[in-house]
Amino acid sequence: MDQHDAQKLPHRLTVVGEESETQSSLLCHRYRQYIIQRLQTADRPLMLDRLAIELAARTHDKPVDYVALETADDLRTTLRDDHLLPLVDASIIAYDELTGKLTLTEQAADLTPSEAVSD
Repeated sequence: MDQHDAQKLPHRLTVVGEESETQSSLLCHRYRQYIIQRLQTADRPLMLDRLAIELAARTHDKPVDYVALETADDLRTTLRDDHLLPLVDASIIAYDELTGKLTLTEQAADLTPSEAVSD
């Protein structure tokens, strides 16, 4: 996925189902929404490093090739520590710490684009 494709992703998610209140609170941050949206469009597991670079490019409105490594490193740490673990704990994504691979779980099947969740 290139920078242009990443900008086409829906900007918001909502949850359908019994646990929608709990999961909606997990999805209130734009980084968590982007993680899930990006994984929904991926045809294979996504690497945390790649996700950090793409999100840094999107956040700073720059092409992926122009993202400073420090920026991506800082964002990778933030993603891992503040955003991935809650999604893993909620069984929305699976994260392999050894390989850095991210995948969606079946739990994420109830997540759909929406305007209902705020940043």
